[in-house]
Amino acid sequence: MFGSNNIRTGIDLGTGSVKLVRGVGSNRLKRITHIGAASWDGEGSEDSAIRASEALKRVLERLNLSPRKLGRVAVAVRMQEASIREVTMPPMEESELAQAVGFEARKHLDLEDMMAPVIASQYMGRTADAKGEEQSRVLLAAVPKPVRDFPLQVLGKAGIKAEIVDLEALAGLNAAFAVHEEMPQDSALGVIDFGNWHVEMHLASPAGGLLSRRIGPGVPEKDDPDAIDDYIEDLVGQMSETMTFYRGRYRRELAAIYLAGGGALVPGLAGKIGEAIGRPVQLLDPIGDIAQKAEGIHAAEDFRPRFATACGLCRWWDGSDV
Repeated sequence: MFGSNNIRTGIDLGTGSVKLVRGVGSNRLKRITHIGAASWDGEGSEDSAIRASEALKRVLERLNLSPRKLGRVAVAVRMQEASIREVTMPPMEESELAQAVGFEARKHLDLEDMMAPVIASQYMGRTADAKGEEQSRVLLAAVPKPVRDFPLQVLGKAGIKAEIVDLEALAGLNAAFAVHEEMPQDSALGVIDFGNWHVEMHLASPAGGLLSRRIGPGVPEKDDPDAIDDYIEDLVGQMSETMTFYRGRYRRELAAIYLAGGGALVPGLAGKIGEAIGRPVQLLDPIGDIAQKAEGIHAAEDFRPRFATACGLCRWWDGSDV
């Protein structure tokens, strides 16, 4: 029923664990067939790629998967050292974009201190400026070459070749858009990604407007209620500041805010953040009901927000929103 071109896999090399989501579907992810994770410490050292690859191999072994069974593979690079911005440019076709990317990237991205930047672009469609004149929406991104190369090295050591290298923020947002399908075109979604070392807030709208910002360190020890309360107070301040900036810059209201990542699983965290900012906040479930018979689903069942990036990567070929 499903040819090899319909098999797709998203691999998230997080700083605390490696996550993998394999699914099937041509124009859209229809069913998740395998889902799994394996821990690794993520500490930067000369053998990081080897240790991450060993964790990935453990996931494959547990799920009884070989590299040739993964189909089309997408992997993410971390956001810490990336520069990303959505810009408007004079109307152009996608084929013309490649010629303009270098100049536009130097103009809009923070490349001055970036070592050997790797620049990429994505055509996002057309829009109108304040005068009603048509413009092209373009997403520009750059990362240091060693950052881009790391996931490729990890996958290579496991015998896997990636077709797509995306940014963690974009993958997480695509997972949220897949969950929150019905929303006004001019509204936006927010994803708060609680990583092992830090927390990032990503905001985006289908009609244009992308903002990604680090807003705090990782969640403190879960058995210290006072530390958690102080942490939430600081985090909410950064969230509110970011939302105010986004609203002023893009004139878009947030339709929903989702929490993703392993740190989001701290009991009561979503409720406390929602109460503090005065609006509903919910855990992101990127898996939904399309993984009922997936290999590994029982082990992943209680940790669904951890798989946001991997699920978003697995949806890369859906004709995603960002």
